[in-house]
Amino acid sequence: MRGKKKRYIEAQNVFLHAGVHPNIQITQALGIKHDWNMQNSCWEPRSDKFGRSNLPNILIAGDGNKILGADSAEISGEISALKLLADNGFSVDERYILKKIKVKKQHLQFRKFLDVLYTPKEWHSCPPDDVIICRCEEVTAGEVREAIKMGCVGPNQLKAFSRCGMGNCQGRYCGMTVINLFSEILGQTPEKTGYFRIRTPIKPISLGELANMQMKVE
Repeated sequence: MRGKKKRYIEAQNVFLHAGVHPNIQITQALGIKHDWNMQNSCWEPRSDKFGRSNLPNILIAGDGNKILGADSAEISGEISALKLLADNGFSVDERYILKKIKVKKQHLQFRKFLDVLYTPKEWHSCPPDDVIICRCEEVTAGEVREAIKMGCVGPNQLKAFSRCGMGNCQGRYCGMTVINLFSEILGQTPEKTGYFRIRTPIKPISLGELANMQMKVE
């Protein structure tokens, strides 16, 4: 509806989402420190303004760090690349890097508004029992709640109770919801709950791709 006018759009399917989370599978697998973003209900890799993590020569940029939009992601990639070169002795104009950081901060102002406007709702963070939260293994929120009541103490043990998080996505879809359910039922912080241990490969690959990799190594 726009003003007093109604507009109808025919569609076979309607999809909803409540916020966008950074992809933390690689940073988790590397053992990089993460912080829980209470407003967006998600983990974010810990990094400084240049994208440097707690591990030497590992810098994080774009949507792997924070969801800031395409323009900001491109700028953060440039900042991280230049800082990596500078940290390793290459000649880089530090003033140019600081200029790019300033431009990135300008993009952040609008992102703060979006984070408030689209804060994940309760129905998404802790959905009703009949909602499937693990698409790969078709595990419902109710099954996760039942596992916790039976004594399951964390996301990794939940794999044995229900196979939740055992699918190809490795928790990309269900991980944050699982953390919220544990925190809600056990009355503990997301930091105490933790996250899934990430297995390799990070994303599914075909047998052909695996064979080609082996041939290159030999």
